[in-house]
Amino acid sequence: MVKIDGAQFCCDGQRYAYLVVGGVEAPLAVLTPAERDVVQLVASGCTNREIAQRRRASVHTVGNQLAAIYGKLGVSSRHELVARLARAQ
Repeated sequence: MVKIDGAQFCCDGQRYAYLVVGGVEAPLAVLTPAERDVVQLVASGCTNREIAQRRRASVHTVGNQLAAIYGKLGVSSRHELVARLARAQ
């Protein structure tokens, strides 16, 4: 189990294979490595602009990645994602 700013990530042979959300494991294996990196940066409190700078991507790309993450993890906004990460503590 790895904790990143309150978010708990479990490994089962894959990098950050599961995100523990409210005691329920949400499979992160469905996310691309780039999306998993974005989740980590969101969990640490980075803005889209900061994420873009750290990943050497455009803010638009980060927004697209977040939209894909929301769909895959069943959340509807960045705030909901962060809230679920916080509840996973």
